[in-house]
Amino acid sequence: MLTSTSLRFLSTEPQPASKPPRLPRKSRGKEKNVIKIVNQEIKKLPQSFAVVYIGGHQFKITNNDIIVINRIEADVGSDIILNKVLSVGSKNFTLIGRPLISDRIAKVSATILEHTKTPKVIAFKKKRRKNYKRTK
Repeated sequence: MLTSTSLRFLSTEPQPASKPPRLPRKSRGKEKNVIKIVNQEIKKLPQSFAVVYIGGHQFKITNNDIIVINRIEADVGSDIILNKVLSVGSKNFTLIGRPLISDRIAKVSATILEHTKTPKVIAFKKKRRKNYKRTK
């Protein structure tokens, strides 16, 4: 027979809530300058990329790329915003999210070109020696 005191060592003690360290005021200003410089670099370089998460898959995309994903609920020709941006970068820099990059830093939009259908799957059923065949 186990008592509650014997199970105590199996679980860990709850950790006290810790606050993230606050940056000194001087480094906060530097952080804003870095974001400003990165935004200027993005505007200069046409070849920037983003890694986005759509429908359970990750895609590395650049400007005017065409990707094939599973069907999503949107009309053909409509613009959608891809919220799950994992990283953004170019030749000179890379921003990596932990786990995602916030919407304030990077926004990725896409246009739905078409909805496609796969060829019809033929299901063939047969019971041997019973003279039973069926095709759907």
